[in-house]
Amino acid sequence: MKSLGLYFISFFVALFGINNQTDELIFFEQDQLKSIKLASQTISHLGNGSWPADENALKTDRIVYSKPELGVNLRTEVHFLQGVQSPHVADDLYYSDIPGVHVAAKLYRFNKTTQATQVIFIENQVPNPGHSFLPIGFGTDPDILFLQEMDILTNEEYLGVWEYRLSTNNFQKLDLTDNYMCTPILSSDRTKLYYTAASDPNRNVIHGVADLLMEFDIKTGTEKTLHQSSGAQIILLGVNSTKQQIKTTTLDKIYTQQTKIANDWKLPFTLDEDWCVTRDGSPRPPNPQTGQSSSSCGYSFNHHGYRATDWSNLNFPGSNNGQGPIVAARQGVVVSNYDLSPGSCGYGNLVRVSHDMGGGVTWYSYYAHLASVSVSINQCVGQGEGVGVEGGTGGTCSYGVHLHFEVRQSLSGSGQQQWVAFTDMNSGYPRQRDHGTSANAPTSCCALNVTTSTGNVTSDVTAGNSITSAGTVPNGSNVEFSAGAFVDLIPGFEAQNGSILDAYIGGCGVTPPQKTSVIQSEQPPK
Repeated sequence: MKSLGLYFISFFVALFGINNQTDELIFFEQDQLKSIKLASQTISHLGNGSWPADENALKTDRIVYSKPELGVNLRTEVHFLQGVQSPHVADDLYYSDIPGVHVAAKLYRFNKTTQATQVIFIENQVPNPGHSFLPIGFGTDPDILFLQEMDILTNEEYLGVWEYRLSTNNFQKLDLTDNYMCTPILSSDRTKLYYTAASDPNRNVIHGVADLLMEFDIKTGTEKTLHQSSGAQIILLGVNSTKQQIKTTTLDKIYTQQTKIANDWKLPFTLDEDWCVTRDGSPRPPNPQTGQSSSSCGYSFNHHGYRATDWSNLNFPGSNNGQGPIVAARQGVVVSNYDLSPGSCGYGNLVRVSHDMGGGVTWYSYYAHLASVSVSINQCVGQGEGVGVEGGTGGTCSYGVHLHFEVRQSLSGSGQQQWVAFTDMNSGYPRQRDHGTSANAPTSCCALNVTTSTGNVTSDVTAGNSITSAGTVPNGSNVEFSAGAFVDLIPGFEAQNGSILDAYIGGCGVTPPQKTSVIQSEQPPK
């Protein structure tokens, strides 16, 4: 009888979603780390200027945004977006990948034991062809995978959350508010979704404020507000299901960790050009804000809901009304250069450049609101080389002529912004009302020589490009790449056991030690 009673208790807990009431949500608001206990709606303060020491530990299903985080030798195509480990089948990993710059993402299943890769769906097998559907977590049913819809190739907005049934390839959209502003996080019992949203009905994904903390009940299809800030940005960080004390660190340490591998960036302005930071991101960089107080440097609205920065060029009459050249902050390859509809609320003319950060990590720099664009897709740009002209495009999201600049770890969403340390700034990373002079002198893209002991890859390849013809790198051969080069091989190109890829990050003013890695039978998707 006792075991039968426990069965019924477990049944009703699962049925009515009682388990998730033991959860507390961890979020950042008004420069403070906070928690809200769902059972009592009690809000607690966890510290000023603090951040969880292990943010990933607060995710029911951890989302990874780069291949090295996966811990497996996963073969992808052009741009790895994100992946989620199945909690139901231990060896199954689901991930999204973009096979080219003009197409949306595919979804794959990869089994760590068999090393088999299966295509789940491609870009034209989704409800809205051209949009990417990215894995964000699993339901209580092993057959249910939750997907987030994004138009990665254009406006970067979150367009909805879908329940996807793996066995039948059936998509069903969940009824979340259109103003939701972040990738949802699952409750510990997988019956609820938590996310932030904007109370302003005129959604502004660039400069808007996510001031609502929301809950969506998956079983009933209902949504409710858990907390509303007084106009301050809310950043949802995760779920604490065990109610253990959250280990925290300082934002200063977080920034220091992020900028260790980003210490060769320069400001996105030409040599000897004056600039000013008119708006910084949230959470803001540590230490007091500095700089002059003037009409050209002090214009500010609500700060960004993510780690982006607005800059003004001061070398032209009228300061904020001047249109100066915008240049690459680091060598890389142009991923996209599109123009959004002038009437939309978005980036306007946007250039995105990919940067090889070493160790298989790729970051992306964004140059938005440009008056015009001067680069083409797949073009390699050296540090300090022009990408466009400062402007005010982007409809209602752009307040005057300025540059919106950000760096992301992934193309899949604004939740993975990175701070970089600019070598031509005294303080390293920008704070609102900082000002100074750029030292970003133009350098041409490095060329490199790809050689093998035998085989068909012997020609020069521009840094940042990948191998573009099928073939084989033989046993014991060397393939050399320099700064900005992708190490990924295209489908059909196989590196046999013992082949070595030597990544030389020199030739562009950066000369760290040579890095060598051995490829262990890298195979294309099956």
